[in-house]
Amino acid sequence: MTGYVISGKISQVNHILNRKIEKQTDLQPQEVKELVAPLFDVVQRLTYDVTEIVLDKPGIKLNFESQFE
Repeated sequence: MTGYVISGKISQVNHILNRKIEKQTDLQPQEVKELVAPLFDVVQRLTYDVTEIVLDKPGIKLNFESQFE
């Protein structure tokens, strides 16, 4: 199979109650993963569905890599 690269930037706004967070480092890595997981699930599903239709074969599964790891 030919390799594909899908790249881009995504962002989201989270409202955290009873806690002041000014920058990403105010959160533990596990907390960040929990917050972004639903967004990544949507991107994963959309990418799989669209590539399945376009390529007329099973869609492409994403492998997310963080620039902070």
